[in-house]
Amino acid sequence: MFSQLSLNQVGILACAIASLQILGEPAIQEKAGVVRVVKGHGASKFEGHVTSVSFSHDGKLAVSADMFGMVKVWEIPSLKEKGAFEASSGPGVKNWAHSAKFSPDDRYVVSGSGDKTVWVWDAASGKTIRRVRGHTEAVRHVFFFPDGNRVLSIDWNGLALAWNLDGDDEPRRIELAAQPNRSLLCSHDAATTKDRRKIVFSSREQTVLYDLEDDRELRTLGSRADALAISPDGLHVAIARDRDRSAPIELCDTTTGQCLWKSPTHYRSAVAFTADGKRLLSISAGDLRLWDVENGDEIGRFAASKDSNVVCIDCSPDGHHALLGTSSGQIILFRLP
Repeated sequence: MFSQLSLNQVGILACAIASLQILGEPAIQEKAGVVRVVKGHGASKFEGHVTSVSFSHDGKLAVSADMFGMVKVWEIPSLKEKGAFEASSGPGVKNWAHSAKFSPDDRYVVSGSGDKTVWVWDAASGKTIRRVRGHTEAVRHVFFFPDGNRVLSIDWNGLALAWNLDGDDEPRRIELAAQPNRSLLCSHDAATTKDRRKIVFSSREQTVLYDLEDDRELRTLGSRADALAISPDGLHVAIARDRDRSAPIELCDTTTGQCLWKSPTHYRSAVAFTADGKRLLSISAGDLRLWDVENGDEIGRFAASKDSNVVCIDCSPDGHHALLGTSSGQIILFRLP
């Protein structure tokens, strides 16, 4: 058949076949798995429990914090250390550092501390910009508002302070644990919507959805949670309870409080949504699992860490990577499928 074709026709046919091969070539999609691992925190293999990991908003950097008060900035994807800050209130004092985050313009890093303050650093130089006081206990969570100037910080007693980065005005106080059933510590996880209008948090008794702007409780979402995440559109809350190995992950509707689906039971310690809100990531010891947000189907399972438990997770702004922190001080960059 090919002998009857002109040279020009043979050339056109060859180009068409090559185009089909290129379009169908799976190699253009990078394989999911661990990209890089560094021993980011702690002097020995079993030291340096990482308390939080977070990407910068442009995805080029990441920040992590540990139980000894160290906060480190990493280059993505090399995981080369770019800076190290210490939330220390004196020589030899080792305070826990919690919930380190970049400001929306990535110029500053903030972290809650075990010394009841919030530390603010210049991300490039490492210079301490200020320390915010007024909390009654260790500061467990920090969140920037979209304007880049206001910050929300929450301590273990459930006291939330909304304050300005530039130091103007007195902090606004919100008593999240003031309700009768929440008189004990607001000691577990918390997450907010992107506009910071709503927060979901957990006390020792309940998981609560709260309107920060109107300062009122919207609804309860069941018993205490150990890991929480809110979808980027604010419509869903993922709830995990890592101390109860028989409990599934639950996906709840923030408008109605209705549970939309439950995963099969497995041990998990952290959850996070991808940037498009279509997938949910969960950590089960050293395994990373992916769930379809729409129907709750498990769509992937990968070995992320062999040597220690993964305890915190964040997803990159482009949805291509996850950053993991472990109980032994490792920082892991993972490529998502």
